[in-house]
Amino acid sequence: MSPIARWCAVLTLLSAIPLLADESLEKLTAPALLVKSIQNTQKQQGYHTTLTVGVGKAKGSPLEGVVRGDILHVSGDVEAFARGTTVLVQNSDGAWVTRDKAEAKVAQRTAALEHPNILLGLAAKSAKSARFDGEGTEEVNGVACRKIVCTGDKEAKKALCEILNDLRRETQKGGTVNTSVFDLDRTSLVYTIYASTADGLLYRVECALDATIDKNKARARASAGLPGEFSMTRSIDFKQYNGEIDFEVPPPVAAKIGRK
Repeated sequence: MSPIARWCAVLTLLSAIPLLADESLEKLTAPALLVKSIQNTQKQQGYHTTLTVGVGKAKGSPLEGVVRGDILHVSGDVEAFARGTTVLVQNSDGAWVTRDKAEAKVAQRTAALEHPNILLGLAAKSAKSARFDGEGTEEVNGVACRKIVCTGDKEAKKALCEILNDLRRETQKGGTVNTSVFDLDRTSLVYTIYASTADGLLYRVECALDATIDKNKARARASAGLPGEFSMTRSIDFKQYNGEIDFEVPPPVAAKIGRK
């Protein structure tokens, strides 16, 4: 599925999930709490976020961002805006460009960048498999949360394998393969979601992908220099809900993604 088609599917999915009644959050099952917390998070004006991506044993440096509605703004050693599947990054000369035209360092840092709504939509599709991990709570960003674990479906696996491919393209300059080379049946994707039963909001979503190359497509694997299996982890923190979420969208960016 193309990134644009995936984003449209996410929006359709989130709008189609029936709203849950405001019953006691402590009494909700794991699938119900997962869906409820995603719905509640979507309804907030915005939040601050920390996004971290790791490939194999290497953990990438976190990106700090602010979400306002359907726009994500990342700043720090790189600056970028994401709305839907459109991502614009700033080169050292100040120009705003798409990632395929970005300088190497910028492209590497933002290779897996996308609005958190995309990951949330994919996680919502896995709600039926959700279960609580432990009977108590764990503290995340100073908030007591229930830990929920669920497994991703083939669509989610394929979407993350595409991101993994993009990361290889930017960090290793070559060696990418078509996602059809991945054995999605043997590929594992586990979501770990931390949701508060006090306010019904998300505070962290982690996903761990252990991707496997189809052993019957060894030629493609060898030509790409890929191992039989490799992994990717992604973590998104949600914090400072509805706090300071103002940021300016530069005119060249607004011309391509709009303002909100």
